[in-house]
Amino acid sequence: MTKQENSTLKNTLSFVKEDGSIKDAYDQTMGVGQVLVALSAYHNGKYANNGVYQFK
Repeated sequence: MTKQENSTLKNTLSFVKEDGSIKDAYDQTMGVGQVLVALSAYHNGKYANNGVYQFK
């Protein structure tokens, strides 16, 4: 098995440009929101074993 060279986190952050805008986003507000949800899901899945949303 070979080591994975890229991670979900690296891929997600590759869409964020130096000025904080999202590359190729139709709408920056939606683009930033999607990146934040993806980062939250990554963090919760990796460190808290939870999803982004919790339904009760």
